[in-house]
Amino acid sequence: KYGEDLPPSPLKGTETIVHISKVRDLLAEGEEMAHCVGGYVERVMNGDVYMYRVYEPERATMEVERVSDGKFRIVQVKLYKNGDVSNNTLMLLKSWVINNQCNVDDQNYEIIL
Repeated sequence: KYGEDLPPSPLKGTETIVHISKVRDLLAEGEEMAHCVGGYVERVMNGDVYMYRVYEPERATMEVERVSDGKFRIVQVKLYKNGDVSNNTLMLLKSWVINNQCNVDDQNYEIIL
């Protein structure tokens, strides 16, 4: 039903924050992390949602979405079996946002790009 490639991400990843760019990798991420990210293929194929593997400081999966004004926000970051990430991981992601010259909304833990 889907091609092999997912839409490219407009956000620059790092060595520890890696865009998931293939359908098979998104499906594998869901299996490896024991959560439902593999079911997001259609949303990602629409081009407004991007998934990332986070490797440090802990292994997680991150969903970034394009909002109506063209900006981006981090929707969720989950550990294995949908566990919550640590404050250290949130700090890492905030640093990633700053490196992408973005604004952070700390009150809701949503990161607006």
